[in-house]
Order: sequence, then C-alpha cells, then structure tokens
Amino acid sequence: MLCLVLALDGPAAQLEPEPRTFELRITAQPLDEALQEFSRQSGMQVIYFSGLTDGIQSPGVNGKYTVTAALQALLTGSGLSFHVINARTVQIRKEDADAKAHWAEEEEYDVH
Repeated sequence: MLCLVLALDGPAAQLEPEPRTFELRITAQPLDEALQEFSRQSGMQVIYFSGLTDGIQSPGVNGKYTVTAALQALLTGSGLSFHVINARTVQIRKEDADAKAHWAEEEEYDVH
C-alpha cells in the first residue's frame, strides 16, 4: 500500500484559486440569446441541446459575476440548471430527474 502525504504552506496551500469574475451586461431577452451573450462576454463555451431553451425568457444580469452566479441568475425560473465541464465549458440541462434521460438521447448540441 502506498500513501502519499503532502504538506503545503503559503500560497501553494491554497488549492482552490479565487473564482474568476466577469463584468456582464446582459439584458432580459430569450434565454438562447442571453446564453450566447454570456458566452461572448465571458469567453466560456456554453453547450446544450437544440430546443432546450425554446420559449424561455432570461431576466439578464448586470454587474460583476462569477460563472456560477451569472448562470444561476440567467437561468432563474427556467427549469434548467448547468454543469461545469471544465474551466472554459458549461453544459445547460434540465433540472429535474428527466435530465439524465434527456442527455442520453442522441441529439445535436448548440455550441456558442
């Protein structure tokens, strides 16, 4: 059995960096357009299935936000949530238990 213990102090001890923030100005608009604007302003890639955002309005955001705070605000009341895939990509999906079945279907992604 191998056991590895690391002792860190100082700045290296901080394993999680400060969350990045972005100055965002996204008006209330259809969610699809709001997510495209979020992608443009933040540099994040946003992926989701075609039609997932149809007919959904976003309240928008205005100010300094982390990715998490911005997406929570943009998705307010939509019945959708997000999953961070990596430092530059987020996935939009249904909030409920049907999300797993939805993502298992073979559909095309919208990538912005």
